[in-house]
Amino acid sequence: MKPEEKTEFVKLFTGIAELYGKNISPYLFEIYWYSLEKYSLHEVKTAAQLHAVNPDVGQFMPKPADFVRYIEGKSQERALFAWQKVISAMKLVGAYQSIIFDDKLIHHVIDEMGGWISFCRADEAKMLFIFQDFSRHYIACLSRSPNDCPSQLTGITEHQNRLFGHWVAPAIFFDGIHKISHSKLLEKLNHVKSEEINCVEKCSKTQTNS
Repeated sequence: MKPEEKTEFVKLFTGIAELYGKNISPYLFEIYWYSLEKYSLHEVKTAAQLHAVNPDVGQFMPKPADFVRYIEGKSQERALFAWQKVISAMKLVGAYQSIIFDDKLIHHVIDEMGGWISFCRADEAKMLFIFQDFSRHYIACLSRSPNDCPSQLTGITEHQNRLFGHWVAPAIFFDGIHKISHSKLLEKLNHVKSEEINCVEKCSKTQTNS
């Protein structure tokens, strides 16, 4: 959370305290703040809502560890989902083609870990350790939402072509299941755009006739 969000954070915990009939001292507010400030305000609010409706523990005032459990648990699921996309892309797209994931945090994490080419060339025997490193980086990115995510991850072919000044093919878009070439993606976008235009024209004609 950002320092300027602390007022909103205090309001949130004042409401939580009222819900459970508790009084929170300024000192206790600080403990909650410093324990949870690495997470976004949205994540903290979501965790509070999940705790309040939990039939097993929702009747008790949540402690910092309860918030961490809700947030980190969800973050680990998202990191695993992102990792599964990466593994699929390594098999279906490979190191030679540049790639654009539908999740830009994947770009940031893989770029931090050495790039797409080295990632694809990693020793299979070390994949468990790579997964753990990827998850750690990804969960950290979820907390801080980096603004410097690369627009794509560069493959071997593009890297070599740029070195020798050759034509560079557009990157492959990958959503975890389908790999879509740049031309196919443009076709889909143009198709959607044309349908929207047709819909607007039909609506305009209908309104004119009425």
